[in-house]
Amino acid sequence: KKKCYLFRFSIKKLKFFDRIIAISNNTKKDILNYTDCKESKISVIYTHLPNSNFNSSTINKEQICKKYKIPIKPKKILISGTNFYKNNITSVRVLENLIKKNIDVIIVWVGHKEDLSKISSYSNNIIGLPVLSKDKMPPIYKICDLLLFPSLYEGFGAPPLEAMRCGIPVVCSNTSTFPEILKDAALMCNP
Repeated sequence: KKKCYLFRFSIKKLKFFDRIIAISNNTKKDILNYTDCKESKISVIYTHLPNSNFNSSTINKEQICKKYKIPIKPKKILISGTNFYKNNITSVRVLENLIKKNIDVIIVWVGHKEDLSKISSYSNNIIGLPVLSKDKMPPIYKICDLLLFPSLYEGFGAPPLEAMRCGIPVVCSNTSTFPEILKDAALMCNP
């Protein structure tokens, strides 16, 4: 409750600042829609571009899979986060549909902490990893075949850019900032 109060209080005060930096045009649009801040005060600066660790250099996939106890053979779909707006329920439904079509596939879920058996009857096909630091993420991207990111809202959306820098394709939402940031470089669909 404190966070919600702080957010409501602080967003109302944006109009009193001389300059506001938004991390995307979508965020700028939201500021204009939900506050009485003047557009002339808002500048867009893309702040989160992946560093050089996110690249398409080759790695030893077997070694990384062994380190994180991830099976090497099945296709791997990477998802991340546990917040409701990450919309990972949709990701789990995608997994279930693929398995029903006899596709050998697993989800590698970075940042998942709960008992996976509560989420799906296919919990054996979901590998939960803890939140990883940015320097540990590039090998995880590189062992996966796809990043699935059906997020309902992102101010910027760094994981799709990180994945693309690592050379893996992205399927993401066609909402919020994704059309602006990713343009036609990702496959986008209704989350």
